[in-house]
Amino acid sequence: MPVRLAGELRSEPKAVAKRLGALPREVMALPERAQAFARIKLGTAGDSYDELASRGKRIVGRVRRPKATGEMAEQAGRSGGRTHA
Repeated sequence: MPVRLAGELRSEPKAVAKRLGALPREVMALPERAQAFARIKLGTAGDSYDELASRGKRIVGRVRRPKATGEMAEQAGRSGGRTHA
């Protein structure tokens, strides 16, 4: 038994009993809380995915245009983007 709980049990047994009485309600609420958490995280992941898909679509569109591809090649050449093995 943790020291803190043992101390509370000696000094305030009614408070400990009240906390223990609340445990079943908290345990029963866990599935609902987990589902709410999952919905929030899935929504965030969906938003991130949508943003990345939109960004990818714009980039692919730019690359497919010959003028844009030439500009990107020029920029790469100016930046010295060559790698050496």
